Amino acid sequence: MNLFSKFVSMSIKKGKKTMADVSPECFFWCSDGIILKNLKELSGALKKMNKETFQNHVNEEKNDFANWVEDVLGDPETASKLRKAKTKTTALKSVNSQLKNCYSI
Repeated sequence: MNLFSKFVSMSIKKGKKTMADVSPECFFWCSDGIILKNLKELSGALKKMNKETFQNHVNEEKNDFANWVEDVLGDPETASKLRKAKTKTTALKSVNSQLKNCYSI
């Protein structure tokens, strides 16, 4: 297996893990009552989320979305991007970028 094949194989495995639903005990419960099971649902929630809910989860003290993406979904790359995102718009761009990468392979 050449280097490119290894990269594609690793990317597909990572994409499957990122796209898969987590078990119920690992769901993300937003403060507005929305329950998230995977990265795609996080994208959808961010699109509709109001500013107050976003700021409840992402502020100077914490970033619940980044922690969940890293610790539960096992995606440190997207989590790192989410930690840098200070607005709902930039967080959504980070998540959608990963989704696009997962679906394009």
